[in-house]
Amino acid sequence: MWDSDCGTLPVLSAQGKVMGMITDRDICMATATKNRPPSEITVWETVSGKAYTCRMSDDVHTAMDIMKRSESDAFQS
Repeated sequence: MWDSDCGTLPVLSAQGKVMGMITDRDICMATATKNRPPSEITVWETVSGKAYTCRMSDDVHTAMDIMKRSESDAFQS
């Protein structure tokens, strides 16, 4: 992630389906709070919530509606 200047990555199932997201912050927080080296912490221990997706053919308004729905889902949890 550091070498590619990437702060967020999708987490995929064995079938290639997006199951969640992991961020550089997730990794840092897991390292700080679990008192274990990062090499001993699995992605599944740190993955962030539910992943919301849209299709490449969707317009920006559809993507914004999906983001709005995901935000309201977070507040209901």
